Amino acid sequence: MFRSVLAAAVCAVLLPASTSFAVSFADGVFDPVDWSVVVTGAGTANHVQELTGGNPDEYIKITNRPTASSGSTVLGFHLHSGFVYDPSVSGAIGSIEWSLDVMNVALGHLVGLAISQGGSLFGSGSFVTSPFGIGGWVGTGPTVLTPGDLPAGLDLSATGDPLTFGIFAANTFDPAAGDTDNIVGYDNLSVTVNPVPEPGSLVVLGLALVSVRRRVR
Repeated sequence: MFRSVLAAAVCAVLLPASTSFAVSFADGVFDPVDWSVVVTGAGTANHVQELTGGNPDEYIKITNRPTASSGSTVLGFHLHSGFVYDPSVSGAIGSIEWSLDVMNVALGHLVGLAISQGGSLFGSGSFVTSPFGIGGWVGTGPTVLTPGDLPAGLDLSATGDPLTFGIFAANTFDPAAGDTDNIVGYDNLSVTVNPVPEPGSLVVLGLALVSVRRRVR
């Protein structure tokens, strides 16, 4: 004869990777309260908010003046106090996308994404602004920076210090141009940090009762 037995079975399934959310920052106003600058190298660097003439309205105008000696370079790291990504909260960094609009006011800069972490300063994704934006605004990007594109020394892991972003601009003294200011306008800065997707996990969904028919003599 057969006897029916109810047995408990554990059901488990590998769920797809859990959702990670990108964190985005944007500024098209450039309120001076939000911005600071750290200057390294030889020379001066500063920024001012212009209320008109941007793309549209307000924009930030950055001025570099390297020391008038052969090979001298001034670097300005213009940082936004609200553009802060904390890997311990939002996850390890998989990539960074950034873009901005450029208008040459006088000469040009080597410009890129400024990053500050743990007291160290980095410039990444740089390009020369001149002749971009001569006679009007030109949009650049978005530029996607993967870990291999980012400077050595950045800690992109979930245990890394918070990162603050902004605009990096540099100039080297040019004897042909003489001792002069290098001024460029920037607008519509956008930065998006894409975290590394979290791995899937084995999740127990519940118990299922299974009927087993056992033959008994």
